[in-house]
Amino acid sequence: MSLEEAILAVLELDGYKFHTKEKDFAKGLTPKGRTCAMVLKLNKVKTKIMISKKDLERLDTDAEVQLYLYADPEKNYTFWMNDIVLGNEVQHNLFDGVGYELEETQASLITNNQ
Repeated sequence: MSLEEAILAVLELDGYKFHTKEKDFAKGLTPKGRTCAMVLKLNKVKTKIMISKKDLERLDTDAEVQLYLYADPEKNYTFWMNDIVLGNEVQHNLFDGVGYELEETQASLITNNQ
């Protein structure tokens, strides 16, 4: 079981019901029955917090809840993407393309990994 699969399994224990599960993407219902799309990005090294344009497009705009879970060795960040105001597009070699930089202050939830 990958780390991404383990995270989704824990969320399912918490009441999420995913009907689509890929390596770094899930779609389904929240515990309150709202439609949900989620992208997971797990990094083994500390980098700038970014979301690729491709991942942003994967977050179904029809989903009531759009989440981006980003983790690095120090912290885990959960971004409620419905309310995020994105800045300018940036080129970055992290995902070989265009994306957006996110600030820690934009995260809805931050947990430490220590």
